Amino acid sequence: MNETEHLLEIYDADDYDGPNPLRLRGRFIVYGPENARYFITEPVEPVRFNGTHVRQLALRMRYDGDSIENALTGTCTVLINTAPDDCVYEEGNSYGFDGFRFWHAGKLSRLNH
Repeated sequence: MNETEHLLEIYDADDYDGPNPLRLRGRFIVYGPENARYFITEPVEPVRFNGTHVRQLALRMRYDGDSIENALTGTCTVLINTAPDDCVYEEGNSYGFDGFRFWHAGKLSRLNH
């Protein structure tokens, strides 16, 4: 997968004082529970949440009818997850329920087409 750039607007981010929207680099897809697909991204600028440096965000479609391709190519509503402290997502791998920590919902838009 070619690297892509995206803008992520975090909804209801009262508990977060970092940049919003976030510029992200799109990396790859991983699989989660119940065959859900997550788009793994990396913040362009440093991001901290609850005192922890966030290296990767795992984005899942908010609405069941939406395809992960919407996240890769257009604009869509996503659920934003962070990785547990000891986890770094790797391309093609599958992760269980404990592999994702829900953070917020937001709007993802691709910047470069």
